[in-house]
Amino acid sequence: LIVWHGLLIDGHNRYEICRAHDLPFTVKEIDLPNREAVKEWIIRNQLSRRNLTDMQRVEVALRLKHLEHIYVQGPSAQNRAIGKIAHVSHETVRAAKIILEKGTPTLLSSTRASRIGIQAAGKIAKLPTDQQPAALAAHQPKGRQRAPGAGATGSPRPAPPHTPSRLLPGKLFDQLADL
Repeated sequence: LIVWHGLLIDGHNRYEICRAHDLPFTVKEIDLPNREAVKEWIIRNQLSRRNLTDMQRVEVALRLKHLEHIYVQGPSAQNRAIGKIAHVSHETVRAAKIILEKGTPTLLSSTRASRIGIQAAGKIAKLPTDQQPAALAAHQPKGRQRAPGAGATGSPRPAPPHTPSRLLPGKLFDQLADL
């Protein structure tokens, strides 16, 4: 378990399991200068996990752009900086921003779950919201659906392990807001 000034910042699931089964656990105090540094540590720690889809990685990395020391002038340079942090291309960051800004909730959830690629979803998000559901449905015709875990090209992509709801970006952001 990792704590900062007595606040648990990593190991929530482990803590709950240990308490429920009366198991011992160790606590490591982390030395960070302020709450902003704690938020950055939490975000970067989440990005190091394998259980996030590319869309979720971009959403988490976008939270760092508001921290002054990585803010870069200009959208292209900013997308490159965010892409580097999230381990995706700057074009993926650009498309993810469009999805977050203009996409319907269904398009966003489909992208987060990797049921549609970020680039394809970004194109759909540019459509009027009333046209997005049909475009999403048409994206994968019934006879040509991708195999589970297949990427946009149809090539296999390792499926991310189950993502606990507390680690989804919305829940993570709620936790960060409490700091």
